[in-house]
Amino acid sequence: MDIESDSGYGVPLPDDVIAVRGYWSCFLAAGVLLIILGIVALGAPFFTALTIETLLGGVLVIGGIVHGLHAFRTREWRGFILGILSGVLYLIVGVLLLKNPLQGVLTLTLLVAAFFLVEGIFKVVLALQNRTMSGWVWLLFSGILALVLAGIIWTGWPVTGLWVIGVFVGIYLIFGGVSMVAFALAARNA
Repeated sequence: MDIESDSGYGVPLPDDVIAVRGYWSCFLAAGVLLIILGIVALGAPFFTALTIETLLGGVLVIGGIVHGLHAFRTREWRGFILGILSGVLYLIVGVLLLKNPLQGVLTLTLLVAAFFLVEGIFKVVLALQNRTMSGWVWLLFSGILALVLAGIIWTGWPVTGLWVIGVFVGIYLIFGGVSMVAFALAARNA
């Protein structure tokens, strides 16, 4: 049996494991890069939030143009008016975000807080409704954590608006990078 396809225990490895093992260094490099980007995001959370807000504004402007062009191209379709209105909405929100980036960051932060509040309530209720299932405590913990995060954002707003999005993105990138590094090392040793 080929050494590449043998697990070392006489058990053949699946093709996907063999393929991933061949690229473990790419996964490792990507993971390290994500960790570095996460650290940069944490080091400059307001810049990160501003960058994300500006990118979102630009994407919405482009999306508005695409919606408008599509609507005019298919104007015989009965969805023409809604297509135009959708394009105008995209454009207005995109331009507002680009014109007032600080207000955009603050608004996005409030939306994140509202999301955590609603998601936290849903998870707590769902956990309490399913107390007979194993693992329900983790769902409850997740809901309480979401409520705590919403509370932190709400009570510190507008100051939290200057750092929350950047910190969350930074943490997400770091955890994504760490998981990719762990995956790469596991693939190398497979």
